Amino acid sequence: MSARGHTIWKKEASTLNLWKRYVARRHQKQHERIEAELTRQKALAGEDAQEAVRNVAHSSAASQATFGPGH
Repeated sequence: MSARGHTIWKKEASTLNLWKRYVARRHQKQHERIEAELTRQKALAGEDAQEAVRNVAHSSAASQATFGPGH
């Protein structure tokens, strides 16, 4: 009977380990999704900043063409 009890305990332990691995994998995947989203948002913010600089440069060039550099 102890052998059977021992087998059941091993089976429960392996099931528990499987569950822990499943939970750890889900947490890892969630962390990866969060990191990817933060990276994407930083890239978008960088593009927005570059776009703003381009708009200012374009506006400045347009006003100089219209009014001349001295005005």
